Amino acid sequence: IICSILLNIVNLRTEKIVQKKFIYSRYNPTELLQKYSSTNSEELVIEKILRNTKEIIYESVRPEKYSIFLFADKGFFSQDSEAFNFIDKEAIIAFLGNWKSLNSNPSLISSEIDLGLSSGKEIIDLRKKAILEFMNVHKIEIIIPLELKTDVQGLLILGNKQDNSLYSAGDINFIEGIVKNLNIALGRSLLYKQ
Repeated sequence: IICSILLNIVNLRTEKIVQKKFIYSRYNPTELLQKYSSTNSEELVIEKILRNTKEIIYESVRPEKYSIFLFADKGFFSQDSEAFNFIDKEAIIAFLGNWKSLNSNPSLISSEIDLGLSSGKEIIDLRKKAILEFMNVHKIEIIIPLELKTDVQGLLILGNKQDNSLYSAGDINFIEGIVKNLNIALGRSLLYKQ
């Protein structure tokens, strides 16, 4: 029994070392998602939720640029950004119109759009081209919509990574997990304000 307990302890420590050194050398998505969820689980102040999101994104995938746009029917509600504050609001509205008309994947990744630009339908190809042009002009790599189930909607926008590498499938899954938690936290905060 003692040997079994000791072997189990050694096995767990070895597993942690292997994960830290080889599997999750940059960041551990499971740990960061748990940290993020617990941080925002009872938070009701939108600015703090946005700050927590920014910290976790920079700690993990390290984009050069990052922004969250929140908007309602009346116009822009909030913008948490240092890097994308120069984007013309009308350009974003035009971009959103093109995106919604495509009825495609909720996450936009510029390298994926570039690969699958030709659909065979001219109107769809023109809209994809407009979306890709918008993303290239503003050096945007990923755009993910926020689905808040309120009258406020939003976008999470990320630029290229600081090390100029591409976002991996694991990075994108992690970011989508963050967005799911962000949707819940912001939705709760907006309902509390009402």
